[in-house]
Amino acid sequence: YRDRVNDTRTPITAYIAFVCLSTFVALIMSDLAAFLANDKHHDGLAALKGLRNGMTYGGKVRFVHSLVNTFLFGKGSVRRKLTRVLDNTYQHGRNLGSFVLIYKTLMALLKKAFGTHSSHAFLAAFVGGWVVFGKNNNINMQINLYLLSRIIVGFARMAVKRNESAAGTVAARDPFPLFGALVWG
Repeated sequence: YRDRVNDTRTPITAYIAFVCLSTFVALIMSDLAAFLANDKHHDGLAALKGLRNGMTYGGKVRFVHSLVNTFLFGKGSVRRKLTRVLDNTYQHGRNLGSFVLIYKTLMALLKKAFGTHSSHAFLAAFVGGWVVFGKNNNINMQINLYLLSRIIVGFARMAVKRNESAAGTVAARDPFPLFGALVWG
């Protein structure tokens, strides 16, 4: 240790190492910025970003919901309940992230192979739904039922906009009360 302290080359060596490392980091950052700015990589990066965002959103949504329901209605030790909360959170986040990754990847591949077409979104979502949400479990059941309800409300709103419902009725102005009544009736 004393030899290194008294060695006059140590500060110079450290400075050279710092300059080399700084230059290396600057080159990597420059290459990374160029890679990210290149439109060729947009679809792949969008798929990865979708994976990350889906996992994050799924985790945020499921954690609180699972925490409350598990501790209010679940049985078992605190450790078992916490494990269940974390498992549900992981599964929800993984499923949403996986769906987005499959969807965006298929959309990019279909666009590259056939150009843009309105059926591509349905096809990519169909495959993603089959692969990810086709497994019958509690998390997927809840997500699928939630989406089904959103689809039904969307169809009802489209019908109202197209004046396909009876004129003058409550449903003609706002279909949501009818939807709520049918769901709970």
